[in-house]
Amino acid sequence: PPEAMARLTDATVEGWVKWTGSFGTNPRFFDFGDLKAEIYLDVTTSGTLKALATGADGVRHRVEADGLVTLDQWCHVALVTGSGG
Repeated sequence: PPEAMARLTDATVEGWVKWTGSFGTNPRFFDFGDLKAEIYLDVTTSGTLKALATGADGVRHRVEADGLVTLDQWCHVALVTGSGG
């Protein structure tokens, strides 16, 4: 549900993920909220790991990391967010 993370000030989302076949159209490991209050972790079609979190001020903050995800291999991913950054 979109409101599941609405009251959190700090959060960690993590898991072991194995993307198989292809990355398709930005498959998301984790996705909550909407454009006004959103947090997600996905992989782009080129294999770049991408995390996005909307701050309390409504600004969307995104981080991308190339070369960390390989098809058909398990990968530990984590997203940590909070009032400290």
